[in-house]
Amino acid sequence: MGNLRNIIRDPFYISILLTTMIALLFFAMGFQSGLNEELSEADYKLSFFDLLFHNSFLSLLNILGMFTLGIFNLYALFVNVFDLGNILNDSIASSGFGYSMRKFLPHAIFELPSMIISLAMGFVPIFLIILKANNFISTRYTFWFFLKKVLFFSIIILILNICAAFMESFISANL
Repeated sequence: MGNLRNIIRDPFYISILLTTMIALLFFAMGFQSGLNEELSEADYKLSFFDLLFHNSFLSLLNILGMFTLGIFNLYALFVNVFDLGNILNDSIASSGFGYSMRKFLPHAIFELPSMIISLAMGFVPIFLIILKANNFISTRYTFWFFLKKVLFFSIIILILNICAAFMESFISANL
């Protein structure tokens, strides 16, 4: 029970949990929207390093969203996940569930967690403020501890981005 208490008092984990729940809500809204936005096939192939740079740059922007107290991140979360639900709905309607999942899952298995964690990091300061104001935060939360957690999650995001770029450039491109 002690671990659960520590988790619900940690602004990073609260942020990841709530970001995931909000992402599922926005995804469902996009899936049900019926806007039928089609994703066109690209006539070019991005290299591993192009994809890694692109995903890592977007992750960095999401992390820096903590300076906006998550306002940028909420907008980015809505736009990206709503659009993802909408595109996946259109793909299933036009190509079938099996084909869509074969294209979607290998591509998204690393990229979605990376996106969720980086977007969640933008919300951390607001949860930190709320937890501190209600005396729910541990005294171990010093500025240096906060920076260590940011570095820890940034490394996880980078590893996920490397895996996502590898999957997208070498595996899902050949499916």
